[in-house]
Amino acid sequence: MNYERIFFPLWMGAGVKTFVPNGCDALLAAFNHAGFEIPVSQHANLEKTDFIKAKPELLEAMKLLKTALHGKTRIALLGGDCSSDYVLLAHSSQLYGQDLAVVWLDTHADLNTPISSPSGHFHGMVLRANLGDSDPDFAAFNPHPIVPRQVFLAGARDFDTPELEYVRTHKIHISSVTELQADPSSLAQAIAKAGYSKIHVHLDLDVQKSFASASFSKPDGLDLTSLLAVIHSLKKQFEVISFAVTEYAPQTQNADLETVLTLIHALEERP
Repeated sequence: MNYERIFFPLWMGAGVKTFVPNGCDALLAAFNHAGFEIPVSQHANLEKTDFIKAKPELLEAMKLLKTALHGKTRIALLGGDCSSDYVLLAHSSQLYGQDLAVVWLDTHADLNTPISSPSGHFHGMVLRANLGDSDPDFAAFNPHPIVPRQVFLAGARDFDTPELEYVRTHKIHISSVTELQADPSSLAQAIAKAGYSKIHVHLDLDVQKSFASASFSKPDGLDLTSLLAVIHSLKKQFEVISFAVTEYAPQTQNADLETVLTLIHALEERP
């Protein structure tokens, strides 16, 4: 069964204007608009409401995504920032419950709460929100939160102190960049050992080594060869029931597009 592509240029989860809509436009053109497109306003009030920037605009956009997901089971979500994955992961969690492992390929853990977040940017809270610790208005999208044992952080290397405390307290699995480059199959082995057969993959493109077209790129990430090897090992061993490719924000037309398409095709291909 093929994935249904949904293009969702949600940008205001970053709390600032980024080039994410440019990335979504590039992906739409590359796929000849073959998929469902969700419109997102280019304007937002970036002041905080209940400690979250652009809260009303985020909620409105997420309502549109929730409607688009109704009745769908295999989804490829493309073109937004990390916050775009909130409703998709909530949807997959509702379908599969605690049989679902969540692979979070991201420089950041995205485990802040509205209170602990130093910025108020929802894209840094999205995974914690999926764990049930969120603003009540966002929690309404997520009646079946995941639990910490379902989470497998991969490539995370930039934590706020409250996030690191949460990871340690709840014993969340972390596969480091060093571990993944030494053995790209180690993540799949850890998930298999935990007893899962279905996974949701969140891929923030900043997990890559100095990827210039990510919104918040950092050095010392995964090289492309290792990242593809990680994806192939996951596809070989598990059913990837949904995935989100996030934070593609090219500052010039089609910058790094081939790399992004290579990663999307790797996630979509049959094992």
